Amino acid sequence: MNNHNVSSKVWFGIIFVVCLLLSTAIIIPSIKIQKAIAFQGATTATRIPTISQSPLYIELDKTANRKAVVVNGTTTTASNASEVSFLGNGTARGVNYTDSGKGLIIPRENGVIFLKGYVTMTTSNGDVVSARFQEIGRPMVDANNTIIASGAAFFDSKATGKLAFLGNSVAIYKDIIYNNGTDKVIAWEWK
Repeated sequence: MNNHNVSSKVWFGIIFVVCLLLSTAIIIPSIKIQKAIAFQGATTATRIPTISQSPLYIELDKTANRKAVVVNGTTTTASNASEVSFLGNGTARGVNYTDSGKGLIIPRENGVIFLKGYVTMTTSNGDVVSARFQEIGRPMVDANNTIIASGAAFFDSKATGKLAFLGNSVAIYKDIIYNNGTDKVIAWEWK
């Protein structure tokens, strides 16, 4: 009976080692696959946004109207918010357009401005796209009182025709605002 117990223990040991080796052969590749999938998912989810190398559009605008904002029946003073309307033209990836829009300018300390509004771009064929934008501008230290602003424009989904490529896109831009009421916007696509 003693020999039978010894042989049972040997067989049990052999079966245990074989099972252990088989399970390791199955589990380790599975773990590697899971890690690979997790790594791929992590890199996809944390994809770094990119900015196009060449401008998405360049726009030249002129202030058409600027007026103080009326809040609760009271007109604000020159140091407070004002509403501005603008008109201009530009080129987006080789497509010429005219633009018009409105913005709310809110002065901050040290000559800094916050501007938010909307713009509509229209081609001569009637293709159209609209965007909402926000920007922060800081005065340059020069004799012309130029303001350099940085902002973002968020295009709607209703872009048509030759401007359809702008639909649902985001642009970041520089806006050079001159004290003669003109400005130049240079925008890049943010993907």
